Amino acid sequence: MDDLYNANGTLIDRWTRTQARSSDPTWSRQATECEARAANIKQFNAMVLPGILQIPAYAGALFHDGRPGEDTRGVVAARCSRLGALSASLEYVVPDHVLRTAVGGAETMAEQLAHVLQLTESGRIRVQILPAGAGTHAGLAGHFRLFSFHDRLPMAYAEHVSGGVLIDDAAEVHRLGALWGTLSAFAYDPSRSRILIKEMEHEYRMG
Repeated sequence: MDDLYNANGTLIDRWTRTQARSSDPTWSRQATECEARAANIKQFNAMVLPGILQIPAYAGALFHDGRPGEDTRGVVAARCSRLGALSASLEYVVPDHVLRTAVGGAETMAEQLAHVLQLTESGRIRVQILPAGAGTHAGLAGHFRLFSFHDRLPMAYAEHVSGGVLIDDAAEVHRLGALWGTLSAFAYDPSRSRILIKEMEHEYRMG
C-alpha cells in the first residue's frame, strides 16, 4: 500500500500506531459492545489483518511498534481472545499486500496465515483477498466495520489515524455498506482466497 501510494512507509507506520492505540477502552468500548451484540460483522482492513484473526505473535509485533517500551501483553491477550466472545458470522476483505507484509517476520506470518486458514474452515468466518489494483479507489476509505443486529438498525465503526467513530446515521451506514459490497465484488471469492493464503503461508515457511 505504501508503494502503491508512494508513501515511503508512512501509511504502515501510522496504521501500526493506530492499531496499537485502538485497544484503549476509551476508544473501542462502543465498537466492542456492537461486536458482542451483532449477528453479522463485515470488515475491511486496509493495512493489517483484522484484530479478531490475529495470533499473539502478530498482534504483539504490531503493538511493539506502536507502543515502544510498554508492556503490551494484556492488550495483546485481550485482542486475541475476542473471537471466543462473539456469536456473529464474520466477513472480511483484506488487500493482498497485507499478506505480503511480514509483520513479526516470516515465521510469525506463516503461523498467522495458517491460523486464518484454520478459522475459515468452519464457514462461519469468510475471508476474501483483494488483488493489487482492484478496487483501489474504494479501498482509500480505510478501515471500517459494519454491524448487523437482530434487534436494531445496522451501525458502522470507522477508524482513522487518531481514533475511531461509531456511526448510526442510516445514509452513512448505507454508503459504507455499498462500499464494502464493491470491495467484496472486486476481491477473490473465499475459495480462491484460501488458495492464495495457503501459497503465501508456504512461501513464508520456505523462506
